Amino acid sequence: MKTTVLTIAISFILGLVSFNTSAQTTYRGYSDRYGNTTVTGSNSYRSNSYTDSYGNTTTRTSNGVTYHSYTDSYGNTTTTGSNGYRSISYTDSYGNTTTRTNTGVTYRSYTDSYGNTTTTGSNGYRSTSYTDSYGNTTIRTW
Repeated sequence: MKTTVLTIAISFILGLVSFNTSAQTTYRGYSDRYGNTTVTGSNSYRSNSYTDSYGNTTTRTSNGVTYHSYTDSYGNTTTTGSNGYRSISYTDSYGNTTTRTNTGVTYRSYTDSYGNTTTTGSNGYRSTSYTDSYGNTTIRTW
């Protein structure tokens, strides 16, 4: 479950880089039985992600950009894009995640006791996400 949510979260933040996010955009993500994750947005964004046996994730987006993510032995996740995008994410001992991008924007995410995840960006971005009992994730932005 953590891997699925992480993949969706990465795909989603990549979506922010790929498209101009409008107010109250909704994203939905789900994983099939093969572990492939699809994310679709109400702004026409779409991505497909899969993780190989080494734990590396490849995300292909609907605008032709491909991203590769890998996590090192310290738990830091590095993501690079074919468009020059780069980010580094890490999760602290409280479960809060910080993502720093080469676009100058920093995102911080935390999950409450109900399993809802809130993400805020240094550029004023804000979103909430939750995963239902079927493992499908919905993300709403403001």
